[in-house]
Amino acid sequence: MKMLSPVFASLKEAETKPFWISNQDAPEAFPSLTCATTCDLAIVGGGLTGLWAAIEAKIADPTLDVVILESQHVAYGASGRNGGFFSESLTHGLAHGLSLWPREIDTLLRLGRENVSEIFAYLDAEGIDADQKFCGKSVMALRPHQVDELAASSKQLQEYG
Repeated sequence: MKMLSPVFASLKEAETKPFWISNQDAPEAFPSLTCATTCDLAIVGGGLTGLWAAIEAKIADPTLDVVILESQHVAYGASGRNGGFFSESLTHGLAHGLSLWPREIDTLLRLGRENVSEIFAYLDAEGIDADQKFCGKSVMALRPHQVDELAASSKQLQEYG
C-alpha cells in the first residue's frame, strides 16, 4: 500500500468545489440561453471582470439591456477559485511592473488601489455583505535562493508603499 505524504494526507477529505461557492447559499441559476437573443451589451464571462463591467454599464446607463454570457456558472473560473481575491496589482507584482513600466508605475499603483477602493465602496453602498477585508499580502521564501529575491522585493515594497 502506498503511503500518502503528510501534505496529501491532510487534503484527503478536501472538497474539490471552490470555497467561495460551496460556503454560500447559492441563488438559483438563471436558465441557459437556448435561442437567439438581442441586447444592447453582451458581456462574455461571469467572473469578477464580467460582472463588474455589467454593473458599470448599468450605472452609466440604467436603460441598457445587458446580457452576461457564461459557459458554466457565475464565478466558475478563476474568480471563484484562488484568483477570486481583489488585488491592487495591475502588473502581476511590483518587480514585474517596475521592469516593464518604470515611468508609469506610480500611476499603475494608484489605479490599482482605486479599483479595490471603488469595489469595496460599491459593496458598502449596496449593502452587499461580501465579507470583504483590506488584509494585505504575505510573501514567503520557500527555498534558499528565494531569500535574496524576497529581500529585494521588500525594499521595493517599502519604497512604493
